Amino acid sequence: MKALVEKHSKALELRKLGWSYTAIKNKINVSKSSLSLWLHDFPLTEKQIQKFSLLARERRIEHFRETFRYKRQFSLNKAYDIQKVKIGRLCQREIYLMGLMLYWGEGLKATRGTISFANTNPAMIRMAIYWLIKCNGLKRSKLRVKLHLYSDMNIVNETNYWVRELNLPLTQFKKPYIKESRFGNLTQKGFGHGTCDLGLCDTKKKDLIIMGLKVVADYFS
Repeated sequence: MKALVEKHSKALELRKLGWSYTAIKNKINVSKSSLSLWLHDFPLTEKQIQKFSLLARERRIEHFRETFRYKRQFSLNKAYDIQKVKIGRLCQREIYLMGLMLYWGEGLKATRGTISFANTNPAMIRMAIYWLIKCNGLKRSKLRVKLHLYSDMNIVNETNYWVRELNLPLTQFKKPYIKESRFGNLTQKGFGHGTCDLGLCDTKKKDLIIMGLKVVADYFS
């Protein structure tokens, strides 16, 4: 496992220097599937492709991957437009139910009185904030944020990132939890800015949320 993590880090390092897929594969001896997954979001620019003395085959590979990436994005954009029309405008009842489902999956259920929602995606945390305020009548000023970060992260920069993304003042952020393991050693970077734990204490509102989840669960029993 450690060897794979080291290969992943080395592959990213070489890619940022402008190395081709073929050159990286030959250098660190890794499978095409792993390399494709690791470097999916790190295409070479046309200038980088032309700058290095790549073989014609390597140029074709880089151009093919970039073309594939473009087609994939075009397909996603088309799917987005279709879904935007299909979903339409959401009413408050629909948003309330969406929030319940989100809390059912990602929220703290066990501790009475504590409303807590954790995720790595700022968009999901923003939705949770909207849901807690607009659908549950909670005050924005009562929200508290605790970040879970890694020891080799820039703690100040990451905190400021979440302050901007959530549009909450720094005074509502608790002291972050710093995990001693290194973020740089992780193979999955879906949590590039750590995990955000959003919460507050309100026993009556927590009871309503939990019973709301029970109503939904009973519907399918």
